[in-house]
Amino acid sequence: MGHMRNRLRSLSLATLMELLQHLLPNQTGLALNSWNLDTANGRIVVELSSTQAWAECPLCHCPSHRVHSHYERTLKDLPLAQFSLVLLLAVGKFFCLNDSCIIGLTH
Repeated sequence: MGHMRNRLRSLSLATLMELLQHLLPNQTGLALNSWNLDTANGRIVVELSSTQAWAECPLCHCPSHRVHSHYERTLKDLPLAQFSLVLLLAVGKFFCLNDSCIIGLTH
């Protein structure tokens, strides 16, 4: 475990941020805000935010650019190289602009 921690610490911040950015599933829809190697608790915390400028209503399929609010989702994964992974994902909630739609909000 100590060997992996030392290797992660020896990487430059720019190199590690670039590595983490390449691991994102959708580089156009997500932005890597920050990361933290929490060696005391054996976890890597990665903060991401959605860069999505619009969303489609799941009911009526109308697009919307009008943001209602933002909220954070927390995703946790099993340990990798003795570190667990925690993703803090900030996402937006959008209003559905279709007056005849009963949903009103879309994620």
